[in-house]
Amino acid sequence: QSTLQGQVQSLQNENDDLKNQIQILKETLLNTYSSDEINSVIEQGGLKRDISKRLDNLECLDSVNCEQVPSVKDLYGTTHSISYRFEASDTAWAKFKLDGQYDTFAANIVTSEDTNRDANMSVEIYLDDVLVGRVDDVVRDEHIRPISVSVNGGNVLMIKVIRTNSCYDSHAYICDTTLSVLQ
Repeated sequence: QSTLQGQVQSLQNENDDLKNQIQILKETLLNTYSSDEINSVIEQGGLKRDISKRLDNLECLDSVNCEQVPSVKDLYGTTHSISYRFEASDTAWAKFKLDGQYDTFAANIVTSEDTNRDANMSVEIYLDDVLVGRVDDVVRDEHIRPISVSVNGGNVLMIKVIRTNSCYDSHAYICDTTLSVLQ
């Protein structure tokens, strides 16, 4: 009886230890993959051919007043991994190379502590110099604003953040980016 209880306890300890290791692994993988991709690996035992990529997997062709940051905490306490910080005191933009390989681009627009209380911005998405999506009235205390556009077959994606009032320190972050790969 006590031997059996000892074995059960030892198995439970091993199980807890493995759960811990999985948690650490998940956190590490979140630096590279989305939680959906990780769950798909766990459920299916492997990733199907990359179904999506993030913006930081692409080559940035050129940018003005835009920098990639490892993470950003929005005003609601959510931390978003690799994000793009646009300083729209002057127009800010970044161009990324698509090479016709993607179907849709989706992202979240958030603001942070460093966004001025009076800031008001617009975010525009261009595909090969054609406007394909726009979100207006991005303000500091607003929650996540999603944007999703078709980039089917396009070669260059440009994200532009425009200050729409006289306020400086107009910072917006583009985060949680996904580009679905053309199948």
